Amino acid sequence: MCERWQARVMEAERAEYGAGFLGAVFQLMAERRLPTHASRQIVRVGKGAAIVAATTVATMTLLAVLAFVALLVLIF
Repeated sequence: MCERWQARVMEAERAEYGAGFLGAVFQLMAERRLPTHASRQIVRVGKGAAIVAATTVATMTLLAVLAFVALLVLIF
């Protein structure tokens, strides 16, 4: 039942504001919220971006430690 209502809400939003990016912008301007389907997509993309950012930070930290160790080996 919940899925049917979500589908109805998404169809109504799409009919009212249009599909795609422009429809999302119109809805954001009119109702100060993103469309239902866009919110889920943002969460999914946000999780992916967080994983990429954490991986990048970990890699850079590892490279900095390795460079520091190499520098210490060269000095001593």
